[in-house]
Amino acid sequence: MKTFKSYIIEYLTHDQRRRFSQYKMNDKARSDTDHFFGVGNDKVTGSLDHMTDKSEIHKKIERHLGTDISHDEYRAGTSRDKYGRNVRIGRMISDDKLKAEYAKDPTREGARRGSQYTTSTVRGVDVAGQTNSEPDAHHLKGHSWGEISCKNVDTGVQRHMLQHDIERGTVAHFVHDHNGQEIYRATLHPHHNEEGHVAYGVDAEYGIKHPSFTKSAHDTARALSDEMKGSPLYTKDGRIYNDSGVTHMIHPSVSSEDLDKISHDQGWKVRAAVLRHPNATVAHVENGIRDTSRDVRRVAAASPLATSGHLNKILDDPNENHRVQGAAVSNPNATAEHITKGLNHEDPYIQVKAIQNPNAAADHITMALDPKNDRSVRLAALDHRKVNSSHLDKVLSANPRVMDSDTMKLQVKAAGHPRASSENLHRALDNRDPAVRAAAINNPNATKEHMQRGLDDLDPLVRVSARYAQRSDQF
Repeated sequence: MKTFKSYIIEYLTHDQRRRFSQYKMNDKARSDTDHFFGVGNDKVTGSLDHMTDKSEIHKKIERHLGTDISHDEYRAGTSRDKYGRNVRIGRMISDDKLKAEYAKDPTREGARRGSQYTTSTVRGVDVAGQTNSEPDAHHLKGHSWGEISCKNVDTGVQRHMLQHDIERGTVAHFVHDHNGQEIYRATLHPHHNEEGHVAYGVDAEYGIKHPSFTKSAHDTARALSDEMKGSPLYTKDGRIYNDSGVTHMIHPSVSSEDLDKISHDQGWKVRAAVLRHPNATVAHVENGIRDTSRDVRRVAAASPLATSGHLNKILDDPNENHRVQGAAVSNPNATAEHITKGLNHEDPYIQVKAIQNPNAAADHITMALDPKNDRSVRLAALDHRKVNSSHLDKVLSANPRVMDSDTMKLQVKAAGHPRASSENLHRALDNRDPAVRAAAINNPNATKEHMQRGLDDLDPLVRVSARYAQRSDQF
């Protein structure tokens, strides 16, 4: 990787910078990373002008059309048809589901951003600023992931762990678009083996998860790692917040052939680490699914290398552990069939995992909202990004003779949902529970008509909500 000094855009305010500038890397972390950053330097930038990896949807479209589609064509949204004409890719796709996947492929956004570059940093204020959502002094947008990060500098429940990130040598790796806006972030954590040698692993990713962005993070982790000496098993520094929950890794330089030997280790943590290794193969996953340890089987079930057959084998086994089956229905390779199996399972934990899969379709959300399902399943369904007004109407239309707490909580959530339509809100305002009506009034989609209904409501809670909303909004 070509590297050079760079100065990335700051996302910390003056007060935030003052708060975190007191924390410094310890001597061990500094010596472990000097070979990558250079003595006295704490930032390097690399080019990412070409995306060499295609997204899974990109590959599916190529198979569907029976032709190769270059990155430039995919970025432009056009390709040549069988007659040599330049045609929009969306028009050539005959499969409606695949057409919808193409329209929503998040990696297309990464491809359209123009020339990208990366920045890796161990500078304390930059590591702390990896989660900030506030716009910077240059009026660029804050990080898209800032509000959902548990290490948000001001509101995150784990923000106190940022001190340890800085001191122990956590590396923040960013991908920037051509305007300098950070569109992807990975956190790289130090691990050490028994001899004290360091290896870096990717802990968490946020933003646009294009395969090329992920690859750049793993390449950086490999470059940060010492040459492997002694034990190939490395353990994460326990004082760093473990976002991924993964504590062990195999050195990134280990080949797939050497992984075969390591996979026979007596410890399940070693065998699980083999499955997470970038050089793991489908054969390793096959062995992992047959492993005696349910923890290893769970990692195998979650592996992006797991095939449809592997997932079916796990989900069709009545004796399999529920967490292993939950990992299977959460797998990014899970199909509509796998998600349906998960929703038909009797265990609410597996049902929740199934409906949380981004691959779940609108019909799956309808299934999950069935009143016979546990409240946790129905609440999870309302969190899915494909929820529409019909789903919300299904929840708000429920009118049991006696309003139970489950129905009330679901209807409150539906009434406050950001995708609620005007009709949804009117239905919510017809609800006999004042908490549901108040949630509708507080919905950002509420109009003057909804607000007037709130002001005329017989319940004081709803009237107060309407008056407060009037003062805070533009009514």
